[in-house]
Amino acid sequence: MILSQRQQRIQEILQGCKSMRVQALIDQLDASPATVRRELAVLESNGVLFRTRGEIHLAEPGKEVLPYSTRSTFHARAKKSIAQYAAELITDHKNLALDSGSTTAMLAQVLSDRSLNIVTNSIDVSCILAKSDNQVICSGGLLQGKHMCFVGPEAQMFFSKIEVDIAFMGASGVRLGAGFTTSSPLQYDTKRAIMSAAKKRYVLMDSSKLHSSHLYAFADFSEINALITNVPRNAPEAEEMLHALESAGVTIIRVPVSYTHLRAHETGAYL
Repeated sequence: MILSQRQQRIQEILQGCKSMRVQALIDQLDASPATVRRELAVLESNGVLFRTRGEIHLAEPGKEVLPYSTRSTFHARAKKSIAQYAAELITDHKNLALDSGSTTAMLAQVLSDRSLNIVTNSIDVSCILAKSDNQVICSGGLLQGKHMCFVGPEAQMFFSKIEVDIAFMGASGVRLGAGFTTSSPLQYDTKRAIMSAAKKRYVLMDSSKLHSSHLYAFADFSEINALITNVPRNAPEAEEMLHALESAGVTIIRVPVSYTHLRAHETGAYL
């Protein structure tokens, strides 16, 4: 990978502080904001850095996203709206796979009064649904306590032996030209196994993650039936990314943060 002089300078700055505000970087460089953002997009596509809302972070080998217990508290209203929308479109007697993640765990909460067959690698999803009428099967495998999920060969083998109607996938970010991303190679392998077990696949991701991209792209855009996300508020960069994803062929379902329950027959759509 050959970097331009400006890209090398950006990398040097990040190596000194690991993370910083985008505006702080713009202030240090002799370039327009648009030029800096283009350089950041190139560096992100090459795996040098990843972006979150208004910030950039040096991509370090083995670096993972925030612990589940921390990130599950972020953007709770948006995640609940996304989960409610997804749940209202699921007909009875479906076989589902719920990936690990804070938004899929929110979906499990919304599904707690249903009677479905649900397979998962998520400890939280299993616990949330433990007292429900859903039949829940947990994959087992290597426990990643930071992410409250099972991964590894045992989890992959479990999903290789089943077939479900729908998989709802979590993602830590998205990268144009690559797909939906995760921070862990073990999570990558398990997510691939879950997707292979499903007839249809949907990504549940709140719009704040449209600014993020991690090292491992686990799903091409062509492999996903739709991205279900919330409508960004006062976030032009998020809207730009949504339009870019649509141009790349991604079907996007935008859910208002104020969304409550909507009956499936009123939408005319079923997953």
